[in-house]
Amino acid sequence: MKALETRALTIGYRRRRGNIVLARDLDLQLGRGSLVGILGANGVGKSTLLRTLACMQAPLAGQVLLDGEETARMLPLEVARQLCIVLTAAPQVSLLNGYALVALGRYPHSDWLGRLSKSDHAQITWALQAVGATDLAEQRVSQLSDGQRQKLMIARALTQDCPLMLLDEPTAFLDYPRRLETLRLLRRLTRDADRAVLVCTHELDLALRYCDELWLMSNSGVKVGSPATILRDGSLHKTFGIDSSSFGANGGSRIFDGADLSQPLERQEDSII
Repeated sequence: MKALETRALTIGYRRRRGNIVLARDLDLQLGRGSLVGILGANGVGKSTLLRTLACMQAPLAGQVLLDGEETARMLPLEVARQLCIVLTAAPQVSLLNGYALVALGRYPHSDWLGRLSKSDHAQITWALQAVGATDLAEQRVSQLSDGQRQKLMIARALTQDCPLMLLDEPTAFLDYPRRLETLRLLRRLTRDADRAVLVCTHELDLALRYCDELWLMSNSGVKVGSPATILRDGSLHKTFGIDSSSFGANGGSRIFDGADLSQPLERQEDSII
């Protein structure tokens, strides 16, 4: 099932003297059980695409559909039950502790008084455990590092329990072991919870390693393909000026050496890492 679909979508910014178009006529699809990475150079429109898909920014043209329903016809609460988003901006909730911040993810599912049930608390506890942030539950958000706050924001998204997750640079403030943990967690969610996850990232190596599919953005549009396709057809060189062979089986990379690039590397034997 398609958790997300776009039809002739054009993204950018409206201006009195003429719209600024970043990408046009995008026909994209994201199914449940898939982890997709958005890659591209700075300023090409990755975050704009993510905000447009999340209904935080109106498209210049075209449609965004969630489970087959056009978002322009959906109420905000209906959208919040279908998708959650994690942005890089620090949350302005300095008076809350970690648990209260994560609990905000249950708002779309609570009654009009915002009361939390036992199942809500269980979902919050699970999300904190899933991202390794249980020890942050009682700490003030204002006293946490950027990386710790980012873990709580991912936990909040998990708590929202939506079929579609959108994340903008979720590993930006994390050290390398935590980056690996985060991508493994997202990969696990697509497989075990049948969720669709779209990640905007600069972590090229991790995207190639964990994603089922890549959306490679450039000034000419969005190229969709598997990591194997993106590696082999020269797209990385055109977009980043990177020699794709450095990531291939003969490129000497510890991560990719000897790997079958026809499937996400996370699904292969640990011996190739």
